[in-house]
Amino acid sequence: MPPDQPWLRPEMDEAGEAQPQPQRIITGLQGLLDPAEWVDADLAAEPASPPSAGPALDPDAHRNLRQMFATDAPVADPLAGLPSETGLGDALLGPGLRRARWIGLALVGVLLAGLLSGVDLLGPPPHGWPGVAQAYKTIEELPPGSVVLLDWAYDPATAGELDLAARPVLEHLLARETELVVVSQLPAGPATARRLLTAIRSELQAAGRLRPQAAAPPATGFLPGGAATLPLLGQAPTLGLPVDVEGRLTRDRAEMKTLEAQGPVLALVLSGRSEDVQRWLEQVQPLNGTPVIAVTGAGADPALRPFWDSGQLQGLVSGYAGGATYRRFLAAPASSQEEAQLRSQQIGHNWALLLLALVLLLGNIASLLARREP
Repeated sequence: MPPDQPWLRPEMDEAGEAQPQPQRIITGLQGLLDPAEWVDADLAAEPASPPSAGPALDPDAHRNLRQMFATDAPVADPLAGLPSETGLGDALLGPGLRRARWIGLALVGVLLAGLLSGVDLLGPPPHGWPGVAQAYKTIEELPPGSVVLLDWAYDPATAGELDLAARPVLEHLLARETELVVVSQLPAGPATARRLLTAIRSELQAAGRLRPQAAAPPATGFLPGGAATLPLLGQAPTLGLPVDVEGRLTRDRAEMKTLEAQGPVLALVLSGRSEDVQRWLEQVQPLNGTPVIAVTGAGADPALRPFWDSGQLQGLVSGYAGGATYRRFLAAPASSQEEAQLRSQQIGHNWALLLLALVLLLGNIASLLARREP
């Protein structure tokens, strides 16, 4: 083989067939390891062994198995067939309330008595929780002409309870001749606010407690966008209410000019949920520093009580009980409609307490008389 043609040697053929090693993009770095080749020998699936042939079942056995799994197994009553040793019959057999059918009949009788007898269990007035007196004092100290911003966060779905809580508070605000600006993020919120405020103004005018100059409806508008647009009420509330519910511009109204120049002196959040009040305290109050009074349903009171204890809320009026307590501070007679609604709520509440007391009493009696295992 000529010495000047080394590529003709046999070993050079094997070297030429060797695949070149791929060049890495990044080299020369300390700690950079070479990639390991994927070896799937350990992961190779073992050949599946054929299932062992079990004992063959005849068609009748298959049919019985299908019927057994298709139906629920009967549950035997452990107390069935036991003799009664108390002398009161089978009604007192069993642990606790399970066999005491007479307790259920007694509770149904109490419910029917409350619905059909017409007995008025009025009793004492509702208990007043802390926060109602402070709300009354805050509104009583407002000078006439002050602008109050209302976040109307409830609609007709929860108006049955919240109207009773909000009516005396709104009546107090109107009697103090404050200027109200109502903003709602619910589609039916502005109409709910206009309905209640119009009814309160009519009652105050009939009683001679409202001047004719203060009988104009407040600026009421809808602010879409949910939590994303809520901080706008803390930065520029007039931009959040460019037009009212009737499509008229609000920039020429006196209360809107005062709101733009001085800001609100008080914020009133009316909602049946605690989340709406919390959003206002977190997203709006830090921007303007305005005191906040919450008028909520009774179910939202426990969640908002820490905000009242910490001083973030200037007042807290919750449920029909809070409205009744505020009415006593207001020292003004309620309308016939409000009085009837409060009376109905109080009677139903007292009947419910009586029913709860009977459940506890009869449950303990049934537990004492029930037959127990030795």
